[in-house]
Amino acid sequence: MYPDLVEFGGLVAALANAARECGIDLGPMGSASSSARGRLTSAQLISDRGPILIHLGKERRLFSISIESERRPWAAGSTDDLAEVAKTLDAWRSGVTLRELKSRFPFMEYDELAEAEESGDPVAAQWKLLFQQEERPQLRQLLQAVYADGRLRTLFPYVSMGRFGLTRDHTSRTAGGIGIVPLGQGGYRVEAYPSSERAEVESQEQAVVVARAFLDHA
Repeated sequence: MYPDLVEFGGLVAALANAARECGIDLGPMGSASSSARGRLTSAQLISDRGPILIHLGKERRLFSISIESERRPWAAGSTDDLAEVAKTLDAWRSGVTLRELKSRFPFMEYDELAEAEESGDPVAAQWKLLFQQEERPQLRQLLQAVYADGRLRTLFPYVSMGRFGLTRDHTSRTAGGIGIVPLGQGGYRVEAYPSSERAEVESQEQAVVVARAFLDHA
C-alpha cells in the first residue's frame, strides 16, 4: 500500500520528497511517535498555527491529517495522495482560512466551533451548540438560567460528565471559572476555581446568583 514510504524509508522522508516534487518546502518535520515503528508511520510538522499530525491508515492506503490547536483540532481529513498532503500542509502554513482550506482540499473537514474560533467569536458559537445538543431537561434548564445572566453569558460554557462549567478563557487551563453540578435531590453545587470556593443551593436561580458572586469577587 505504501511503496513510496518503503523507497524513502518512512513517512517523514516520503512526505518531504513529495513536497519537493510539488515545489514546496515544508521545513523541519519529525515523527509523532518515539517508537521505531512510529517513526515509519507518523509525521509531525510544527507551524505558527499549531502542530500538524499525519498518520497512516492500517486497512488501506490513507494519510490522515489532523491540524491541532491548544485544545482541539482546527480541521482533519484524509487522502490517499501524499502530494495532496504536502499541498494541504503548505496551504495551512501560508495562512489560508478554514473555508479556503476546505474549498481547495474537499477531504478536509472542520466544525462550526473551529470556524467561530477563527473568526474570534467562539463563546457565542459554543452557547448555540450546547442549546442544540443538550437534551437532558435539568441541564438544559440550567443552561437557559445561566444564559439569561448577561455577565455569565460572556464566559465560555461547556458540559462534561453531567457538570456544567464556565471558563474565562477556554484556551487556558489556569484561567479560572465556575462549575455548577446538579445534585441528586434537585439542588446544585456551585464551585469556583482555582479559589476552591463552593456552596450548595436549592434552585437554578440561586445557583446563578452564587456563580455571579463567585465570579465578581474572584
